Amino acid sequence: MRGTDKLFPPVAAAAELLAQHASTLKLRIQITDTLRTNAEQRALYAHSREPADKVNALRKAAGMPAVAPAEAAAWRTDASDATRSYHGYGLAFDWVLLDAQGRASYDTKADTNMDGQKDWYQVAGLTRFIPGLESGAYWSSKPDLPHCQMTFGLTPADLRAGHRPPGWKEWVLAARPPIDIQ
Repeated sequence: MRGTDKLFPPVAAAAELLAQHASTLKLRIQITDTLRTNAEQRALYAHSREPADKVNALRKAAGMPAVAPAEAAAWRTDASDATRSYHGYGLAFDWVLLDAQGRASYDTKADTNMDGQKDWYQVAGLTRFIPGLESGAYWSSKPDLPHCQMTFGLTPADLRAGHRPPGWKEWVLAARPPIDIQ
């Protein structure tokens, strides 16, 4: 697991709990995306909207690795900058299944634990047992299978207006190393 150190502590705890619950089903996940900077969000927003060379130029500027043209065109986010995403506030994370060799597996039809159920959907289903954790897999429009977030009753518009969950400002101020966040 990586990246939970840049999540608001209740969200980090939920991510770690999701990984623990997955392990009881003999499934391993890795937390892949947590806090995003504006540069990272802009690079991700360019996916499927811009040619691969422009996507990779934005990724490079954000300190992200290059992607193949097919990956640059394969998916998209609707959030044009970090303030329009829960990721921009440390309130969201994405995850990926790991195969037996510890490599990321994006095969959403796989049943590696041989229990007759699709592994990706099993992990998404576990979010229902973690209070306050919302899985993008259950969104009626544009489901986002690996995305999880805790909104604390706030919308991205509320967050842009300066509203924060209790304890959030203290977390940002106490973070070591400092967190560059909205």
